[in-house]
Amino acid sequence: MPISQIVQEELHWGQEMLVLLWHFTPRKLLRTDRDQIVIGLASLALEHISSVLLLLGTGNNNGSALALARPTVEAVLRAVWLYVGATDDEVLKARTGHKKAYKALSEMALVIDRLQQIDDTFEHLISEADGLNGLTHGGLEQVGRRFDAAGDVVPSYDEGSVRACIRAVVNTGTTMLLILCRMGITEEMAAQARVDEYQAAFIPMLERLRPLPD
Repeated sequence: MPISQIVQEELHWGQEMLVLLWHFTPRKLLRTDRDQIVIGLASLALEHISSVLLLLGTGNNNGSALALARPTVEAVLRAVWLYVGATDDEVLKARTGHKKAYKALSEMALVIDRLQQIDDTFEHLISEADGLNGLTHGGLEQVGRRFDAAGDVVPSYDEGSVRACIRAVVNTGTTMLLILCRMGITEEMAAQARVDEYQAAFIPMLERLRPLPD
């Protein structure tokens, strides 16, 4: 299906944001077991975001793009929780593939918000993830969009849903880097300076977006 000018613009914005997110993602620390799995999950989340943008850019793979939104949220929550909230034993369980290595998403979000003293920032991701479950697992949210108004099998994802998906996955990555951009910086003032640098880079990018339709 053809891609409108505004969706093309927002896909381009998403790609620019992705470059910014990669720039602020630590990739060469790996000093500890915790660093390694956190950076691995962060890398996976950014790859999911890249894949969403590529799939939406074809105009023909919107369902598959939407299906990746929840795994993106899950990877982000796991990465940040392991970095700021998990015990050494929980990190070990995650690294060895223990079936119960991770807490429920809602528990991880609560821990992150409490430890980082941020108001419901990560809890908000949970509300998004809950609504995305059916998109990931072939629920009615997907099946109902596989037909056009005449009942023919033609994927029918409205422009608002596509634009919302772009923003959701990119903003999930943006939220992740608010915490992870300071990885490896032990001195408090230097860590805050890194966060300030990050915010100064991405806030003008967010201001470029047009409002979504009601």
